[in-house]
Amino acid sequence: MKNLPLSRESEETLLGNRVMLAPLAGISDAAFRVLCRQFGAGPLFTEMVSAHGVAIGRTRLLDEQLPLLEHEHPLAVQFVGNVPEFMEKCSRLAEDAGADSINLNMACPAPKVTKSGKGASMMNDLPLAKEVIAAAVAAVDVPVTVKMRAGWDGNSRNAVSFAQMAQEAGAMMVVVHPRTRKQAYSGLADWGLIADVKRSVDVPVIGNGDIKEPQDALKMVRETNCDGVMIGRGSYGRPWLFLEILRLFEREGIFDGASSPDSIGKMRSPSSLPLLPELADGDFVESLIGRQSTSIGAVIRLHLSLLLRHKDEAQVAKEIRKHLAWYSKGLPGAAKLRKDLSRMKDMETVEKFGVGYFEASASEVGVHE
Repeated sequence: MKNLPLSRESEETLLGNRVMLAPLAGISDAAFRVLCRQFGAGPLFTEMVSAHGVAIGRTRLLDEQLPLLEHEHPLAVQFVGNVPEFMEKCSRLAEDAGADSINLNMACPAPKVTKSGKGASMMNDLPLAKEVIAAAVAAVDVPVTVKMRAGWDGNSRNAVSFAQMAQEAGAMMVVVHPRTRKQAYSGLADWGLIADVKRSVDVPVIGNGDIKEPQDALKMVRETNCDGVMIGRGSYGRPWLFLEILRLFEREGIFDGASSPDSIGKMRSPSSLPLLPELADGDFVESLIGRQSTSIGAVIRLHLSLLLRHKDEAQVAKEIRKHLAWYSKGLPGAAKLRKDLSRMKDMETVEKFGVGYFEASASEVGVHE
């Protein structure tokens, strides 16, 4: 792998352990990010934040993403927008709030985003996209990066030219999800396009898409020569996937030890946790990989405690249900648990019948009637 044009500090800020959690709307809130961080994910990325909203004074949109900031460094704040002046202003606000980098979302395929010319729509307007990127770069001292797609549709797969433009505008890294906007999340991601982008630019290229198992991450790196991988849906109910990938990378000598599990917890942060001390126990980690329900229960308790640090109980009880469904996938009695989740509307029932499902054997757990 060729040398990257980064200082040591920038490499740490942008690449970290080389295995990153994708910014996932409605999923990767601060609690889930810190949880994944415990298993080696990093750098971290906030959920998508509206540049327009923040720039016109709705700063709570930014504040809501940063309640556990002391546990998240290096953290990138991700903005979506198509007005250079707005991107300049909100990027500066994020830097002042403590962001280690700024990520610009030019990949979101959601119609409510693209119909206003934002997200993946930016791939149809390279001159404007370049202005937006350059505005953010000029506004801050921290690195600016871009998340992009293969293109708008099969007839406009312009990822290579878009990445080259982003580099020219001052972006220090690009994240490539090699599906078109039209594909959204269907079909297969074209990893060959990640390789094409990697050959075309000098900045680091992160591959994203269809990484569900550790071997997928290894295969992507070997096929594309990308500088790191980003995990999205593969992390649902399985935050320890990051550690599984890091272990495999270390065994295979990927990235020359830059992504070693030994580096977990050592990325720049004024607060080194371990919030999950069981991670020091190899048997505990193996039990997670083997999907032992009681060990998963310990992870869920940490997840809940992180959520309760910055959200009220009613909100937490509502939000944890989707995660419980993902955590229970493949376990005995999971179908019954998932069926009953809609009834869990307060922390008492979540504790008793949700967390309780994992902390007792399936035969002992009575799902809420």
